Amino acid sequence: MFKPVLFFFSIILLSSGISSAQSDKEKWDLISSKGGSRLSINLNGIEENKYGDIYVWALEEHGSPIVIESVPKKISKTKTYYLINKNFKRYSISQLLYYDEKGNVQKHFSYTNESQDTTYRYSYPILPSSNMELILTRCLETIKK
Repeated sequence: MFKPVLFFFSIILLSSGISSAQSDKEKWDLISSKGGSRLSINLNGIEENKYGDIYVWALEEHGSPIVIESVPKKISKTKTYYLINKNFKRYSISQLLYYDEKGNVQKHFSYTNESQDTTYRYSYPILPSSNMELILTRCLETIKK
């Protein structure tokens, strides 16, 4: 009896953590639309810390639903929480949420990386002309205002 109750409360805590991380005051700004897909970022809360780190939510609405082996249904939208470092031109993924066509969360992944080594803290380079370069550029424009 104890394990199902613990499981139930864990699910409630996880879902409340997801909803608190994404406020109701989201302000989505479309930054790219190609091939039927749309990429937007949430302009609310974007700021840069003294180390050049920027945290931002991005939402990709897929033109055609995609399939990922670990997700039970086809994915219509992907919401990603990025940690970007403008000085190193690198980024990492902090959270991923996959949504079905009805807007229901199908899978949530959370990645924590407290490493101070930039190679591990920012896992991926920002490539020229990539979606991440578009995201960084729009974040920097927002921060300047």
